[in-house]
This record gives sequence, structure tokens and C-alpha cells, in this order.
Amino acid sequence: MKIFFLVGVFFAITSNISANSVILDSVEDFSNTQRLNGWSYGYYDGDVPNAYSPDDFEELTKFIGNKWTLQTGSGGFWTEISNIDFHPNGMSTGEGRQRVEHWAVRRWISDSSGTLSLSGKIFKNNFTAGNGVVAHIFVNGKEEFSQFISAQDKVGIDYSFNVNVKIGTQIDFAIDPFKSQDSYDGTTFTAKGSLLDCWATYKDSTLQIPCVKVKNAFGQESIYKVAMQYKSFTQPMNFVLTSAELITARGNLLNNQSIKDCWATYTKGSLHIPCVRVINPLGQSKYDVNMQFKPLSKPMNFELTGNKQK
Repeated sequence: MKIFFLVGVFFAITSNISANSVILDSVEDFSNTQRLNGWSYGYYDGDVPNAYSPDDFEELTKFIGNKWTLQTGSGGFWTEISNIDFHPNGMSTGEGRQRVEHWAVRRWISDSSGTLSLSGKIFKNNFTAGNGVVAHIFVNGKEEFSQFISAQDKVGIDYSFNVNVKIGTQIDFAIDPFKSQDSYDGTTFTAKGSLLDCWATYKDSTLQIPCVKVKNAFGQESIYKVAMQYKSFTQPMNFVLTSAELITARGNLLNNQSIKDCWATYTKGSLHIPCVRVINPLGQSKYDVNMQFKPLSKPMNFELTGNKQK
């Protein structure tokens, strides 16, 4: 491979490693176990100073008929969550339910880092009457999305936006009973999220490789986000490791067939980047690139050892 230089550095490297790595799916991940797959099922009830916010979250305690609930029937609440549906409880209620306001809330805790493309569907599935509901999405306590859904809106909306997440980021999906009136408030509210930022880039002498699969001495695999700095005028080209951040050890990211052929991998001192796009003044070329760790170097140094045009 011939890499084009300008004043001793090449213009850019881009590796299209991943376009879609699904890490959350509210329908597929739903279960009868709290906190499984990162999901918890609960409610806000206004009993804390920062009422009806993520600080107010409490888990639902019963799983009955494929739904999470608190207390059913007369003397209980309408509050419940299934794999696709939510129902809140209001001050204005019926059939003997307690007159308290509950927002039904599905919570997800991230075990990954990156840019998350979040999308889903919201519509009324009980549209006989009522006054509508409001859907909310909170990210680490900050409201990022809010949408009123009218009582008879059986079509609803599709939502989609990107949000940056880290390991431990908390996302709450909530339905509130508009004006605390819960009649006919059954609502479908789904969520699906994919990581988008598995792209390696070279800019201003810094090489960013967001998805590097690393295998340890026990054969266990993790994914790291790595940054390297090009050492100017070196031949062969040398890069210094400047940072390495654990993204996730979640296995299903490693088993996605659509992306596995382009994972960057690091094993026993060898760094392999199988999908590299080199951009230069004459256009673009694609390569398979290998680097080798230089033993005892601190910080870690890597030398370009081989490349093959694809």
C-alpha cells in the first residue's frame, strides 16, 4: 500500500467497522426479572423532593399475567408495564383504584459507551375515551424527549434521536397520565438502540479506533476505544498509544455477523485492522492493515508492519 503524505503525514484513515450494533430492545429484552438485560420496571409516585423525575423511581413488585404491576384490583392501582405497553395511574381514576398519581417507567442502564441511535413507536392502544398521555425520555436525569399522545391516537408517532452514553448511563422511558386522569391510558411505547460510533479516523496526527477487540490471557474478549498519536517522519510509520477506554465486555456485540468481519483486533502484540479506507487527494482506497507492538515501549508504540489493498 502506498499512503499519500503531505508534510510527513497522511490525510485520513477511516474504518467502517460498525453501522448497527443493537444493545437495547425493550420488546426482545423484556422479562419477569428486574434488572435483567439492564432493564428495570417501575414508577414515579411523587414521594421525593424532585417528584416525577428519575430521582423518584421505584421498582414494581409483582409480575402477573406477563405484566409488571404493584397491586391490582380494587384498592390497588392501574400502574403496569408489559413488553410493549404502559398504563399509569391518576388522581382521577376508577373501579376502586387508589387516587394517587403514578407514571409508569421502564428504565435501562447502559453497559456500553458510544453514540446510541435510539428509536421506537408510541401510540394509544386503548383509544375508546380518556384525555391522552404524555411520553417522556430522560437520560441521566435530563429530559431529552417529551410528546403528548391524544386519547384517540391509535397511529401515534415514530421517534428517533442520538444520545451519547457511557457504562452506567441511565435512560428512563415514562408515561404520565395527562392532568392525572388515567381513564383508557393504555399506551404502546417501545425502544430500540444501536451503537453507531465504531469508526476509526485519522485527523491532525491522531488515530481514533473506537472498537478494538482485545483477547486476554484467559481467552476473554472485551472492546476498547483506543487513541494513538502518529510519530512524525517515522519510517515505517509509528504510533504511540495515548488512551484506551473499556467500552463493553458484552458478548452479543462480538457476535453480530454484519460487523464481525471488520473488527479491529489486538492479540499477543499484533493489531489487525481489516477494514481501512485511506482518503487522499486522488480519491479513496481500501486496505487491510497490520501493526505490531514494540516490546517494552512505554507508552506503548505500534509500528506499521503490513498492508494489503482490498
